[in-house]
Amino acid sequence: MKRAIIITMTCLAAALTSCTVTTDYLFDDLSTHRITQYVEACDKALKEWPEGWKMTYYPDTSQYGAYTFLLDFNENGRVKMAWDGDRDTTESAYGFSTSQGPNLLFTTYSLLHKLADPDPSVFGGAIGMGFEGEYEFIIREVTEDRIDLVTRKHKRPVSLVKASREDWQRLDENREIVNRFEVNREVPFYQYIEIGGEKAIFLYSQKLRMAYLAHPGADGQSVVYRLPWESTPTSIRFIRPVTLGGVTFSEVTMTANKQLRVAGVPGTAGNFYRATGSAERCELRFPGAVQAAQKHDGYNLVERGVALDYITPPGHGIEYFRFYWNLVGYVGGEIYTRTDLGIGLYAGLYISRVADDGVGDQVVLEAHTRSQCSGVLTFDMNNWFHLVYSRGALNSYMANEAGFTVIPFGDQFYMVRNADNRQWALYSRKNMVE
Repeated sequence: MKRAIIITMTCLAAALTSCTVTTDYLFDDLSTHRITQYVEACDKALKEWPEGWKMTYYPDTSQYGAYTFLLDFNENGRVKMAWDGDRDTTESAYGFSTSQGPNLLFTTYSLLHKLADPDPSVFGGAIGMGFEGEYEFIIREVTEDRIDLVTRKHKRPVSLVKASREDWQRLDENREIVNRFEVNREVPFYQYIEIGGEKAIFLYSQKLRMAYLAHPGADGQSVVYRLPWESTPTSIRFIRPVTLGGVTFSEVTMTANKQLRVAGVPGTAGNFYRATGSAERCELRFPGAVQAAQKHDGYNLVERGVALDYITPPGHGIEYFRFYWNLVGYVGGEIYTRTDLGIGLYAGLYISRVADDGVGDQVVLEAHTRSQCSGVLTFDMNNWFHLVYSRGALNSYMANEAGFTVIPFGDQFYMVRNADNRQWALYSRKNMVE
């Protein structure tokens, strides 16, 4: 067995664990020499292992799950890359930098860049942001079998571990599992998993690589799990285990005929089923869901369900939609658009009141009683004709007698339109403009 390559640097470790993204790293001559050793050890390890390296990369666990990359580094500063996102492969350049600590950089466009691509047509990420992926990493530790990194901008941990020939051979199976969790937006929203007589809502997003499980707790408080996941050749694996009906598990699989099964727990199949018609309301109630949402003043739209172009009409340059509960109980929406001059808020729309049904998980939004143009963030913009269109679109979506069901998931929540139980929006606490 090769000797483990472990380089310990107390001063460097302290710098690398800093939470300040903009801090410049300053090193004396000795530290610079050690950083160079760090880079050389990393480069040597990457090139020597013939089967390449595997990276399970979570861009932001508050929003997204993981993508699995396989990387084969060669002597010419090139890296071949495959992943479970699609069947694309890339060969691109990589290199190192010592200017602000030991850094591993992917310097030309690769599959990693897809997660940062601001064009949603590339891989479906948010306009201007992608999936908040990064392709520059600070090297934390190099051992024989593992290289620990953190992303340069957001300081999020990610590791490279030695890949095997089987990892490459079975990557298609990872892709197949991911594809089986594709969401059919034409079916009713509600779906459930039942284990040991206990029932929970179980939702999943292939796009976000996130699963959501929620059920009412015995004390009247909702038990909710927001579960970033990664793919394996046979299942999706949650970032942490969950417990339902006395069974603790961290993996589920989807059969070819769309049957969900608990994986890794012998004798536990679970019962997974969906609503059979769009008229069916949610089988579970979540007291306090509305109140939980009202604790915060502002949520960003993360993902849309069927026909939510009512909220963000295509072709109108929509960048963000923000839904908020303000401190006096009013509900409103804000739409942002990006132009060459900056980001402008061109409509602030307010709804008169929120009425719940006494249980607390359903709301009815009445028609708008007022609206206003609340200006722009960075420049003057006069094309307020958009306001007329947007006001009507939001009004048709939000103002309906059936109301919405609110399903909480920590700092995120779903709003499902009761009129058809197919149109929904997922909102998340997140800064609007960074």
